[in-house]
Amino acid sequence: MSNKLSKFKSCEIELFNYCNRTCWFCPNHFVDRRSKKEHLSESVYISILEELRENGFGADWQGGEISYSRYNEPLSDDIFFERVSQAKEILPNTLLRTNTNGDYLSPKIIERAESSALGLLNIQLYPVGEYSIEEIKRLYKQKTKKLVIETKLIEPKSPDWSDYRGRIKWEGQFGKMKVWMLGRDFSSNGVDRGGSIDSLTKGFRVSPCSYPSKGIYIDWNGNVMPCCNLRSDIKEHEGYILGNVNTQSLVSCLTNNHACSFRKEMKEHGEKTGACRTCLF
Repeated sequence: MSNKLSKFKSCEIELFNYCNRTCWFCPNHFVDRRSKKEHLSESVYISILEELRENGFGADWQGGEISYSRYNEPLSDDIFFERVSQAKEILPNTLLRTNTNGDYLSPKIIERAESSALGLLNIQLYPVGEYSIEEIKRLYKQKTKKLVIETKLIEPKSPDWSDYRGRIKWEGQFGKMKVWMLGRDFSSNGVDRGGSIDSLTKGFRVSPCSYPSKGIYIDWNGNVMPCCNLRSDIKEHEGYILGNVNTQSLVSCLTNNHACSFRKEMKEHGEKTGACRTCLF
């Protein structure tokens, strides 16, 4: 076994493209993710997992984590549970997690997620209209009642909410699976996703960025991206594609000159260019 991937903490894998929502703070409001469902093939998925194992993925991070959260809705397809179980078998020490918009959740789905060895279920509380604390609390009560899950408020931490920063988070446990419920005010703490959402552009980046050095990001079509905010189905981001696991090894995608030079550039202080120019993530 090599240690070529030991310094990577997380790997985001998009199992398929479909999402049932078109949220204003996500590029899915202008990129079609609903009319046709397409999957990352099982054979390619298994090869990704095996390559992660064989190259020491997450060794510097207590096994690291795999997230099934890119720009789809993971729980909209039953294949999710099989893929999580497969990952647990191949990478038993890796935390398996996902975000979800919660639309497909039920007590039965919660049970299936836990039994498939999902370690963390992060339920995003997305308001239908304008964000407000009252609306997030309403959604929280609604989900808690429907899913029969007990959670406690962990953010804000201060009893008087003096540390509130546009995020409200609850945490609970279902069997061996941790459950979060999170309400974010994207108008205040959202990012412009590589310059693709003008309304969320708020400044220019001059500080270093460590995400390309810690994370692996694989789109449903096999394209490997250097950051969670960049996606291969946006034309302006196509130049950031590091390679494709349908035809190349994951290691080669992450260690070629394009990938290495991008990581090096992002580690430096100074103004960034292209899609990273206005990213404050």
